[in-house]
Amino acid sequence: MSGHQALGAATVPSGTEGWPGQLAPLPWWNATVDIQPPTPAHLAQLEAKVDALCQRIDERPVAYNAQIHALGDSRYSLRHPLLVTIEDYDEEVVASIPEFDLYASGVSDAVALMGLKTEIVCTYERLTELGPDRLGPLALQCLEAMKKVMEPRHG
Repeated sequence: MSGHQALGAATVPSGTEGWPGQLAPLPWWNATVDIQPPTPAHLAQLEAKVDALCQRIDERPVAYNAQIHALGDSRYSLRHPLLVTIEDYDEEVVASIPEFDLYASGVSDAVALMGLKTEIVCTYERLTELGPDRLGPLALQCLEAMKKVMEPRHG
C-alpha cells in the first residue's frame, strides 16, 4: 500500500481549459502518501485504550428521572410532584433532588426513594425548627424551595 497517489480535484469553471463541470486535479493537493501497516506495539496501545474506554463506560451509572407524588408521611403533602434524579450503579442506586441538595441511596430505586422522602421530611422539620434567622443563605434557599412544594396537613 506504499506510494499511493492522493489527488485533489476541483470543478473546472466556465471559460477555462477543459469542459465546465469536469473534475480537474489540484496541483497543491497532489502528494505521495506512505501508508504503513500498524505495528504490534501500536495495536497493543489501541487495544489498551479501547479497554480503558469500555471500563469507563461500564462504571458510568444509568441515570433517569422519576417523580415523587407523596412523601409517605401523613403530616405533609406535596403541592405538586418533585422531580428526582436516579443514578443506578452496579450495586447501589442514588436518588437525589439537586434543588434541595438532598440525596439517599439504597440497593434499589424504591429503597433510595424511600430514604430520600425521609431526608426531605427530616430536613424540612430541622430547617423549620431552626427558623430563617438562624439559617445561612443556602439552607434558607432550601427551606424556601421546600415551602413552595410542601405543606403541613392540619388535623
